[in-house]
Amino acid sequence: METDIHCLDLRFASTRLQSPQMVNAMMHSIEQSGQLTPVAAIGGEQKRFILMDGYLRLAALRRMGSDTVCVTLWDCDEASGLLRVLAGAQAHPWAAIEEARTIRMLVNQFDRSQSAIAREVGRDVSWVNRRLSLIASVSDDVLASVCKGTLSTWAAARIIAPLARAKGEHATAMVHFLEHHPLSTRELSLWNNHYQKASHAVRDAMVKDPALFLSALTNKEQEQQASTLAAGPEGAWLKDMGIIKVILKHQQTAIAMLFSSPHNEQDQQPLRKAFTAIESLIDSMRKEISS
Repeated sequence: METDIHCLDLRFASTRLQSPQMVNAMMHSIEQSGQLTPVAAIGGEQKRFILMDGYLRLAALRRMGSDTVCVTLWDCDEASGLLRVLAGAQAHPWAAIEEARTIRMLVNQFDRSQSAIAREVGRDVSWVNRRLSLIASVSDDVLASVCKGTLSTWAAARIIAPLARAKGEHATAMVHFLEHHPLSTRELSLWNNHYQKASHAVRDAMVKDPALFLSALTNKEQEQQASTLAAGPEGAWLKDMGIIKVILKHQQTAIAMLFSSPHNEQDQQPLRKAFTAIESLIDSMRKEISS
């Protein structure tokens, strides 16, 4: 049947992803072919229907200015409706975070056990447990940002979740920053790599203003590139020779230990062979320089 959109109760919207990109893609599909699949709802109070499935379709229709939506009604309660949607997700896969939030709602609000959920959706208990563990250390603020599309599922899983386990206030600060200043996957990876190696004081500064840190890092890289360009191949040669000199000095201090009399010839043979190869290479370079 067709019903007014305002008659729908959207109480499960928090469990579904509705990023602007996803909504735009759905809008394009509906514009091209119309609403091919009705949304699914169950009867609610005061002549309202509780929307169980089709939140993305509904968001697209609302963005397009539609006042009505095609609905199919399920004859079941809320918990059974959520289980039915979760089971049907295998045909048109959800993001793992959507499955996780739905499962957590079934456990916390509808008192369903993990084994019962697994049985009713045709999965095993380990799958249910993995989904729950995915969001176990992630705050509701982070999950809400993912569902709104202000934070990608990749960023939530790879950056924010580990950060939340290590230092919750830093994770919260990053989420708030990313809501207003989105960073690319490359920028987030770069920031995260430096964060893992930084001291506590530097980490506090990195979280306080991630954009400023990335800008400073970019400037430093540009200065290094400019310095390398100005030095030319001669500068690169001198730099590499300096590194080789340091390595050889370090190796020289190990000669007494490695080639002392208690070591037998068999142990020393691969060491001497490696040195001979280096010696041969140096002789070859000397000839090229002299020619």
